[in-house]
Amino acid sequence: HYAKWTELDITIKPNSLALNGFSFADDKNAIALFKNLKPQDVDMVEILPYNTAFLYHYGISDAETFFDNRKALLKSKNQFFNYQRYLDEQTENYSIDLEVELLGNIANEVAMVVTESQNEDFTDNRYIVFSVKDIEQANKNLKDIANKTNDEPSEPVLFNEHAIYKVGLKNIFEKLLGKPFANLNNHYYTFVNEYIVFGNSENALKTFITNINNNKTLSNNDNFKSFYDELSSSSNLFVYNNVARSVNLYKTISSEKHLTIFEEKLETFRKFEAVAYQLNTEKNNLYYNNLYLKYNPVYKQETASLWEVALDTNISQTPQIVTNHKTGAKEIIVQDDANKLYLISNTGKIVWTKQLAEKVESRYHQIDVYKNNKLQLLFNTKSKIYLI
Repeated sequence: HYAKWTELDITIKPNSLALNGFSFADDKNAIALFKNLKPQDVDMVEILPYNTAFLYHYGISDAETFFDNRKALLKSKNQFFNYQRYLDEQTENYSIDLEVELLGNIANEVAMVVTESQNEDFTDNRYIVFSVKDIEQANKNLKDIANKTNDEPSEPVLFNEHAIYKVGLKNIFEKLLGKPFANLNNHYYTFVNEYIVFGNSENALKTFITNINNNKTLSNNDNFKSFYDELSSSSNLFVYNNVARSVNLYKTISSEKHLTIFEEKLETFRKFEAVAYQLNTEKNNLYYNNLYLKYNPVYKQETASLWEVALDTNISQTPQIVTNHKTGAKEIIVQDDANKLYLISNTGKIVWTKQLAEKVESRYHQIDVYKNNKLQLLFNTKSKIYLI
């Protein structure tokens, strides 16, 4: 299925294992998907979350050639009929052409991404990301698809200067891009630089955006950078799996007889940093393979925050949750070490600040002193009582 033959040399070091060599393939083999396509840099790591556990990435120098190759492969396996039937159904049901209006926007990178989860639910940890040729045209096409497929017109949700939209289609990417691309139950999307990011929910995209705003990306991950230095800078196919972050992911895809292994050998798994596989197209139906496994016993689990906010200085006081009497939403009140008081919204925005002369010594009590269903904050410092 993969190739006619593959030859690999193996290099063993104390903390790594590498296999490099060539495969030969004809037009019916899977890697013929990349025939006549030049390898591309994986620039996407500039926006991918710091805690990416699994990345399946295509680097394609010409999208039209790539999709022609994909159709040829489907035809050779008698699977093209199902692909075309799906496209025709969407045209009939919604008057949309997914090849033109969705796939036609793809530039030179497309990927499926899974971030680390602290449990076995990866609903909000799966993303489809691809670079676009023209942001304005892609935005126009996606809005058209959204308008035609959503049951009711919906306004975008704004979060940290990003607009989040929803497309009313389900499970489209496996059908359009192939089996390696995980289906999403819902298709929320946003634009990040020259990329479109699809996720299962608004919260999934908010987490993605927050990581970017806080510079928590793969490109800023020192472990990933040292790991990637051992690989080629460009590729047609790049599969990256952070082993230490994937224990729960393995549990969701393994047969039952293997599940106990992950519980028994958890610490062993987390000592292996990552494994990666690259494929680069060469001449004369040859493809160059690079497989790399790295051992790194120092595992650091990253926190996953919905938002973060920088204060003027450090805090020693425990933040307290209070209620916004207008919206009912929860907010945070906290004082920094310079005695400045902050009220922070549930989206991480600083609502107001007030400079005090002393440290707050009590809890913050919410009272309705004017009996008008509006809440004030009552607290004291060493020498004063405040009502704000």
